[in-house]
Amino acid sequence: MVKPGASCERIVIERILDLDRDRMLEDHAFILVKDRKPIESCMPVLPAAGAVEALAEATQALLPDLGVIGIEEMRATRWIDLLDTRSLPLRIE
Repeated sequence: MVKPGASCERIVIERILDLDRDRMLEDHAFILVKDRKPIESCMPVLPAAGAVEALAEATQALLPDLGVIGIEEMRATRWIDLLDTRSLPLRIE
């Protein structure tokens, strides 16, 4: 954790996505048969908004005197999914 007003050159964010705790992941599944399959079999994914929020928080920690007002030309090349697992470690550097 970076103290307010302090800055750093590098940051590492670690979080475990968990289907029991992060209930919003159930609303972001590709296979829409939750009533017939366990949610981990329905390919739940972290919404892009969740990834953008993590990037914005990291940016704020790295550059505390500046504010994030938007993100442009973002490209996501891989899904962050929990297929066949109930939890997934997430690390952003």
